Amino acid sequence: MTAIPPTLWSNDNSVPLTVEDAVLAIRSSRRRHIITLIEERDEKVSVGELAEAIAAIEADKTISEVTSEERKNVYIALTQLHLETLEETGAVTYHERSKHVYAGDTTSGLAELIRHFESVCEAEAGDE
Repeated sequence: MTAIPPTLWSNDNSVPLTVEDAVLAIRSSRRRHIITLIEERDEKVSVGELAEAIAAIEADKTISEVTSEERKNVYIALTQLHLETLEETGAVTYHERSKHVYAGDTTSGLAELIRHFESVCEAEAGDE
C-alpha cells in the first residue's frame, strides 16, 4: 500500500501544500493575521499597513492608537521573519524592494483553514 502525502489544496485545487508547510505558515498569530488581512483586502498591501493593523490587533487598540514603537517592532518581525516564511509556502508574494505584499497561490486556502480553526477552537493563547 502506497502512502499518499497529506496536502491542503487552495480553493481551485491547483496548489497543494504539505501539512507541515501549512502548519508552518499558520503557526504564528502574526502569520495568521497577515494571511487573513491579505485575503480580505484582495489587493497589494504595504508592509507598513500590515504592521499597523497587526500591532493594533495585538495591543487591542485602534490603528490610530498604535504607537510608533509598537508598529516598528511588528514591522521588523514581518520583514525579517514572517514574510519570508509565508512567501516560501506560497501564502503571500512579498516584493522586498517596494515593501508590498500580495496574495499568493495558497492565501485563500490557508485563510479558509484559519477561519475553520478559529470557529472550532478556544481563544488564542497569544503567540508571536
